Amino acid sequence: MKMSQSLTSGEQGPDPVLRLLQCAGLPVDDAHVNDGDEALGYALVWVVEKYLARVSGEHDVDLFLELYARPPKDGSGWSRSILSGLKFRDDIPSADRAEMVQEAQLVALRRLIG
Repeated sequence: MKMSQSLTSGEQGPDPVLRLLQCAGLPVDDAHVNDGDEALGYALVWVVEKYLARVSGEHDVDLFLELYARPPKDGSGWSRSILSGLKFRDDIPSADRAEMVQEAQLVALRRLIG
């Protein structure tokens, strides 16, 4: 199975951070979960910003960055927060969301293992 297929297949569970750690061959402990969440958070910000700049207006990009550009101060799951916010965006087709998540997971994986 190719790395991109294993990242997006449902057989590893619904949590994208845990799938990321599994593909990177990293243990699921607090430190690695935090590292995976951070890597995926940064990757999602980059990928979604690029997407919104292409299909939407500058105001939309600014609003997204205002909400998600930095990890939450309370230590909650940054990438999960971004993914949750994307699910509520009716203006983004589900196929586009899936592509953004896959691209972000690949970027995050490279960051974790590179």
